[in-house]
Amino acid sequence: MGRFRINILLFLLGVFYFSAAGFQAAGSELQANKEPWSVYMFSDGRIAHHGNPDGVERIQSDGTTQINLFFVLDASISMKKKPSGSKLTKIEMAKQVISQVLTNIPASVQCSFWIFGHRSPEKSKAEACEDIEEVFPLQPIDAAEMSQKMENVNPIGGSPLARCLQKLKSKCPIEGNTGIILIVDGGESCSGDPCAESKVFKSGRGRCSLHIAGIDVDEREQEQLTCIAQNSGGMFSNALLEDQLFSAVSNAVNATLNLTTLMVKTTTYDGKMKGGNIYLCQPFSEEPIFTMRTWTNIAIPDGLYDLIVETTPLTLFQNLEINAGYDNIININIGAIRVQTPQGQSAKVTVRDVVANKPLGEYEGILEFIPGAYELEINNSKSAGIEVKEGKAADMNLGALQVMAHDQSSMEAEVFSMAGMSLGVKSGVVFLIPGSYKISINSSKSGIVQVEPGKTTRIVLGAVNYRKSYDILDYEGVNMGQFKGMVELIPGNYTVVIPGQAPKQIAVESGNTINLE
Repeated sequence: MGRFRINILLFLLGVFYFSAAGFQAAGSELQANKEPWSVYMFSDGRIAHHGNPDGVERIQSDGTTQINLFFVLDASISMKKKPSGSKLTKIEMAKQVISQVLTNIPASVQCSFWIFGHRSPEKSKAEACEDIEEVFPLQPIDAAEMSQKMENVNPIGGSPLARCLQKLKSKCPIEGNTGIILIVDGGESCSGDPCAESKVFKSGRGRCSLHIAGIDVDEREQEQLTCIAQNSGGMFSNALLEDQLFSAVSNAVNATLNLTTLMVKTTTYDGKMKGGNIYLCQPFSEEPIFTMRTWTNIAIPDGLYDLIVETTPLTLFQNLEINAGYDNIININIGAIRVQTPQGQSAKVTVRDVVANKPLGEYEGILEFIPGAYELEINNSKSAGIEVKEGKAADMNLGALQVMAHDQSSMEAEVFSMAGMSLGVKSGVVFLIPGSYKISINSSKSGIVQVEPGKTTRIVLGAVNYRKSYDILDYEGVNMGQFKGMVELIPGNYTVVIPGQAPKQIAVESGNTINLE
């Protein structure tokens, strides 16, 4: 699969854009076959296996859980600008959207409102990087008062995102479900690292998710804001128009209100957590709506999605229903193929998906794959199919072949399958799939050479030496050609023809030289 990357603006549910990093979208419809473990071919040639439906678990959330919402408004000086195609400035757009969203929040929800960048000018660096105000502490919502407070906000400052997150994390309640929604138009302008600060929201106090609703964020800063959201189990979106921003903020609010989450748990064959990207797409589409990470409990809107998990090959859950009011948990138990060589050396093997009949790439050591049938190839020798099962490791013990000259030095030899297909000219210790082979050197061919699992088969050549030209016939009487001087041969019986002399029958032995003088 290699590593995927995308920086594009995509509509969420047809009305707002998400930026996704790490997946190269192909933009065409997926095949609609829903049989478990079936193989899917993406338009760019990548392979996905359909996920196991039995691995989807849904746990109903506690309906009595207290819901908390934090709204954080960016009032940095850049918020005075207008996004391309909009009649409103960014700050005007943000104010209107927040006011509209507040009117739909139930009275039982507690809300808090924060602003940064509105009191200290950007040029006053020290003051601007501390300009963070908790306007309303967490309390029952008062939409009218919060909207009124926003009216007089004038963007003049910087964007101390990291410092703001430090303050927010100390305010995140231990109890309940909390969504923190940051409406921003860019990343950090002070010296902090908001991506690092956001990690505590996943592992620290309570259940807090950071959702980033961006306004015309440039490509360079999208990566930082996506990282903030992913680290905390939230969503990042990037809007250019007011309705797109409204949808982004509304979806973040609804995901928190509905107590709807998704977590994908990928576990290796030895029970360890496996990291990777996850891409949520519109049903039967290869276009990501947004990206998340495995083992992150992310609050998302309920609905139908195609979910693509970055495993090898990819895992696809097609037309997956995310239920409102549930913790939707997907468990993927990854299997493995352990490739071992006779002396524990490192060996690279090419792996092919048997069902799709396509190569997945070259791998080394312990090869982690999702359940399926695979074929291994090394030095042009191929295995029979290997079945990888959930959470299990299948062993592939390679054998080795080494052809050595009569003086024990390394020697090149051409290796053939039993069907007569050449596997190429090999030198030194050559790893092969266990089985039967033939070798050829100087036109002399061996009988069957058996390569066994975990063992090295060594063939030591013999030699014939004569100062003038001579012909050699193999044991079947086939003329191997004319030679002069010393010739390395596979041990066996040969006929030597020297001009003017009667043919000589010779037996070539390993490590010995026959001088014909």
